[in-house]
Amino acid sequence: MSRRMSAAVAVAAALGSLVGTSGASAAGATDSSELRKAVTVSAVRAHQSALQKIANRNGGHREASSSGYRASADYVADKLSAAGYSVTRQPFEYDYYEELGPASLTGPAGFPYTYTDGQNISTMDYSGSGSVTGLVDFATPTVPLPVGQPDSSTNDGCEDSDFDGFTGTIALIQRGTCEFQQKIRIAKENGALAVIIFNEGNSDARSGIDFGQASFSQTVPVIEMSAASGAQLVDYTRAKGPVQMTVTTSTISSGARRRT
Repeated sequence: MSRRMSAAVAVAAALGSLVGTSGASAAGATDSSELRKAVTVSAVRAHQSALQKIANRNGGHREASSSGYRASADYVADKLSAAGYSVTRQPFEYDYYEELGPASLTGPAGFPYTYTDGQNISTMDYSGSGSVTGLVDFATPTVPLPVGQPDSSTNDGCEDSDFDGFTGTIALIQRGTCEFQQKIRIAKENGALAVIIFNEGNSDARSGIDFGQASFSQTVPVIEMSAASGAQLVDYTRAKGPVQMTVTTSTISSGARRRT
């Protein structure tokens, strides 16, 4: 996954200023017929097309701090100025995240499974950056989770007691119930230096990768894993004991802030 802060927020806010007013008390009825006539589907589509062309010229996106974002802001400001508005820009800071390279997960010689970024693993948004080699151990997953079970049927990794007997450096946790950032925090408090969160597996919609984000910048590598690969790894560690693996992510995160 890549940077998530979108220029659409600023564009929408700027366009919203064309029609939004506020006052201390309720005003009388306003005739909005002229405004409604002026807002046409063709005009909206023309703006959408213009913004898409900006994205196309700037790497396919208009994400915050990027050249596409700046060009989008210029476009909106120019349109407002042409309509007679006095435009003021208000910079703001935000938590910045960018994935610089694919996630990887490797096991020892003879390990039976392989992992490929974009297929059965991915970097969770706001993951920390780094490489951690250590024993993979799991918390309290429900594997296999029967298809048809309600979403968030498992409470895996949501409480300290889930890590009783945890001996690993890399925590393997199943999706469900609590927020990802809570699972990560508790895993770290119990000695984990990296975290693998695998999907729940109770439906097609909760089986793949790219299913969430860590809410805010993390200091340890965090990767997402498909339900099938997660269940395999749980079964393997149940049979063989904790296995030594290496988790690697490459990101800009850990509280990095950008001003735009």
